[in-house]
Formats: sequence, structure tokens, C-alpha cells
Amino acid sequence: MIKKDTGFVLGAGASQAYGFPSGPHLVDVICERLEDPDQDPARTLLTGGGFNRNELISFRRRLKESRLNSIDAFL
Repeated sequence: MIKKDTGFVLGAGASQAYGFPSGPHLVDVICERLEDPDQDPARTLLTGGGFNRNELISFRRRLKESRLNSIDAFL
């Protein structure tokens, strides 16, 4: 039994068992949900986030073309 305060640093894949997506899957989900700027959640970003349609389209295109395995690496 551990008797001292202990922190564990786990890789991103450790959260998949709890229903969270992997890095590559999250990139796919973001691109999919931003595919149509006139539908939610893209519309929410446009109306409440201060982004315009062209910025959202550009973000999605650059993310998809980046071929990076995580949104963190892209940002």
C-alpha cells in the first residue's frame, strides 16, 4: 500500500478505457464536427466564439492537412 501522497503521470492512451478518444480519433472528431459551418457545434463557435466562417473552414482544413496525431501538437 502506498502511504505517501503520490501522483501518476499517464500517457494519453490511458484515458481511452474511460471513454475518452485517442489523440488521432479526437482530431477526426473535430474535423467531422466542423465539416459543415452551418451546423452545431460549428455554428456555436461562429456565434458565441467570435470566429467567422472562413476562419472555421481554414482551421478545419489546416488541422486535417497537418496529419498530426493530436490537437495539442497542432495547437
